[in-house]
Formats: sequence, structure tokens, C-alpha cells
Amino acid sequence: MVPGKYTDLDGYPLGQWIIKTRQQKLNGRLKEERIAQLDEIGMVWNIFDAKWEKAYVLAAAYYDEIGMRWETRNPKSQKSCLKLKEKVEPAKAG
Repeated sequence: MVPGKYTDLDGYPLGQWIIKTRQQKLNGRLKEERIAQLDEIGMVWNIFDAKWEKAYVLAAAYYDEIGMRWETRNPKSQKSCLKLKEKVEPAKAG
């Protein structure tokens, strides 16, 4: 993902352009042809979903490596780990 403050070597504010382009799509003001072009290069339209997906992949890899050692001493954390484990296991099987 391109950081929002990214500027290329010529000074073009690419990060801001991407933010504006995402907003245009969200508001229905971006042409389908342009959406398709950006999709072809892997445009991330929803940064929150992208971050969640990345964290999920990391959690699944952690679980693969650590296995049953997700439990912690904090009961709230144990519940959170068990809930995440329940989501990760079906994805690992598929």
C-alpha cells in the first residue's frame, strides 16, 4: 500500500491521489474503466480490510507454528485467543 504522504521523485503526491481515488470510488464517481485499470495493478480499495487480512494471515501462521500454545495467563486474552483459534482452524483445513 502506498502511504498517504508519499510523493514521487518529481513531487507528485501519489499517496493523496490514491486517497482521493478511493473516495471517488466510494462515492460512485469513479469510472468503471478506471476501477478496472486499478484493479489490474492490485489497488487496495479498503485499507482496513487489507490490514485485517494481513493480521489474519499472520495469526494463522503463528497458530501453525505455535499450535496449542495460544493460551495466556489473562482470562480475557484466553477467550480472545480461543475465538481467533476457532476462526483460524477452518481456514487451515480449507
